[in-house]
Amino acid sequence: AETYSVILPALLSWGIAAIVGEATGGFAYRSEASARYCRLDRHSLATEAPWVSFPPLFFSLGEPVFTWESFLIMLAATVTATWESLGSYNAMSRVAGAPLPRASAAGRGLCMEALGSIFSALATAAVGLGSSSASVGVVGTTKVGSRNVIQMAALWLILLGLVSRVGAFVAAMPLAIVCGTLCCTSGLISSVGISIAQIAKLNSPRNLFIMGFAIFNGLSIQTRLKMPAESSGGRDVPSSLLQLILWEGVVNPLVLCGGLALLLDTTVPASGSDPIEERGLHIWRREPNERYQHVFFLPHPIRQFASWCLRPFKKASSTRDQC
Repeated sequence: AETYSVILPALLSWGIAAIVGEATGGFAYRSEASARYCRLDRHSLATEAPWVSFPPLFFSLGEPVFTWESFLIMLAATVTATWESLGSYNAMSRVAGAPLPRASAAGRGLCMEALGSIFSALATAAVGLGSSSASVGVVGTTKVGSRNVIQMAALWLILLGLVSRVGAFVAAMPLAIVCGTLCCTSGLISSVGISIAQIAKLNSPRNLFIMGFAIFNGLSIQTRLKMPAESSGGRDVPSSLLQLILWEGVVNPLVLCGGLALLLDTTVPASGSDPIEERGLHIWRREPNERYQHVFFLPHPIRQFASWCLRPFKKASSTRDQC
């Protein structure tokens, strides 16, 4: 029952919205502003989408154009996404009951996200690739963290992209169900993030001050500041490129919380006899055991392929050492 505690209510609510809204016309007497949160097909996505579609790949909108403005904006967004990905790695390990990833495993994940973002840009997609914090909430709610399940889910998403009618039907989920699901998963993500701090000594006044100061100020600064904006098409847009970069890359709550915590953790001296253990750094100095290798080491075929690709460089390095 715990595994399906979110999925079953979502499906049940989806069915009720379909019966009340689409079959019986129950939303006809409600205002559009309130009924749109429960409608299934708000923008006729499922009815107008084709059944099967093969999107054009690689430069379908023309050749790529490089501008410094776009580069700086994406650089600020990439820094924020990198921080979120590193936090998602640790949170996912915590939820799945796996050891915390070391720098080598986290670096491999960031490298694959970068390669995926490059491929996404070449395929004319409007978004980059990154680790989603919502996935942590899904794994924590369903208690399913198998790699086989993740691979099957990836295959299912590819099929949804090709069978457009089914993908549009899923995208037309009522907003009320989406918001309710996010309330459950986001709350779990927050609690998991706080539980990771158990590796440090939470009874230390130093650590309590750093956590409270970073979280409070990181979340409150952006709410107190108002970005100077100009009205364009009914929406507020930043009045300059510098303001957008500062707002997304500096005033972002994620960057502020992490930056303040990092600054204070490196500058405020530890008060205990063992500063490494008080700061929670001792867990990163442990030698990888068999369980860590089983979770984070690359599968044997991939290791063989990587070794084969790096063989010419190893031979050149050994020849240079002999000379």
